[in-house]
Amino acid sequence: MSETLIVENLLKQNESNRLAFLKNADIEAISQTVTAMVNGEGGDVVVGVDEKSKLVIGISNGEKFRQALSHHLHTAIKPGAPFSVTPFNLKGKSILLISTWSGSNKPYSLDSKIFTRNEKVTTVANNETIATLINARKKAAFHWERQTVLGVQLEDLDEEELRKTITKYNKDKNGIDFSDNIDEFLTYLGLYANGNLTNAAILLFAKKPVRYLPQCKIRLTAFGGEKSGRTILYDKQFEGNIFKNIEGIWDFMNITFGQSSHIKGIQRTGAANFPSVALREGLMNAIVHRDYSTVAGTLQISLYSDKLQISNTGSLPDGISIQDLRKEHFSILRNPDIAQLCYIRGYIEMLGSGTLRMISDCVNKGFQEPEWQVENDMTTLIFPGLSSMSKSNEGVNEGVNEGVNTLSIEGVNEGVNKELLKTIEQIRRNEGLRANELASILGKGTSTMERYLKLLKQAGIIEFKGSPKTGGYYIINKQD
Repeated sequence: MSETLIVENLLKQNESNRLAFLKNADIEAISQTVTAMVNGEGGDVVVGVDEKSKLVIGISNGEKFRQALSHHLHTAIKPGAPFSVTPFNLKGKSILLISTWSGSNKPYSLDSKIFTRNEKVTTVANNETIATLINARKKAAFHWERQTVLGVQLEDLDEEELRKTITKYNKDKNGIDFSDNIDEFLTYLGLYANGNLTNAAILLFAKKPVRYLPQCKIRLTAFGGEKSGRTILYDKQFEGNIFKNIEGIWDFMNITFGQSSHIKGIQRTGAANFPSVALREGLMNAIVHRDYSTVAGTLQISLYSDKLQISNTGSLPDGISIQDLRKEHFSILRNPDIAQLCYIRGYIEMLGSGTLRMISDCVNKGFQEPEWQVENDMTTLIFPGLSSMSKSNEGVNEGVNEGVNTLSIEGVNEGVNKELLKTIEQIRRNEGLRANELASILGKGTSTMERYLKLLKQAGIIEFKGSPKTGGYYIINKQD
């Protein structure tokens, strides 16, 4: 499945309170519809498609308009609203897909007006509707994510992860800058209220979140032997904040399954050792949709000789069935604050449709389709055939990554290839970094780092996006 199939599936549906088609690139009309959906249950707005005929009209100056629209949505909607703006090329024409979540800080206003949506009509809310939205906001304050944790100070947060997040936010939001205001940034996103940090803030940024929320840990276990064997090859509990845990777990996956790439001249070849996009989506779904409200909650990753399982506390949201996961469906979030921050960091590439990308990635790379099970308030994702034995048992032992992840560019010696691989990994983890920032992180001179980046650009692995002053480097194909 290509990403355009997501939009093609939307084109088969009728407009509703969660789906709108707008023919013209009208910033005000788009903003009103987005505001209405954030005040409702979230949804999708497709720009560049005739709302009646579903004919793809397209928009001109697509990238320039996307930037202007994104800036307007971030500055004009109060308080800050959760959404993504994704460009698509469909039938040779540029269109935009704006996906939104149901906001936690209702009512949201646009230029001091509150908009709501009834079926396919966006209107200014009346007093009765505004009262309902205010009541919804009061209820959201009691949501587990928004409950505050007493006794935790800003100094107890991981400043490195906060700075990474703020840097990403500043670069993506065209003119909004929180570089010198950590508390203002956290307040803007609903993670800091009246001098207290919320549960979501602790999960995302605390240096030692298990001190306050012991249920936040993630356990990863690899088993050996036959299908029913229980010989433990590896067992570890990740007790850091969400971003540190993602990094640690992904390092394990790369070590266990391996990555390889070979460059000869301008030709790049590589073998997919595991469905990386599908596994990343599965991990992020478990983290974002997990029920953290119970101390007995868990997130368990189990790697067997015949499958990999990710199990998390919490059933599927009301209105979503296992069958729905295999088709286009709206995203209903249990933890919208956590989801929004993971989106800002780039761990969630686009709102909704993650399960379709998982299925597509597995099929395209020759793996069996993933399966889902829901039982006893637990949701389990299964990757059949993804085996702990796929690269021999030694692949799951800590510290044996030497030689597993490889890069070979013709005409470049082994030592430089290893440095290039380190550069790729830093860009993969923190996209948007500049040459001087990478040089500082990796302990290299700026001229040396620029030479490495030139080699990787020539090999088609990375690209520079943005203006010369504010842009940075990105991985071209995240699936490799």
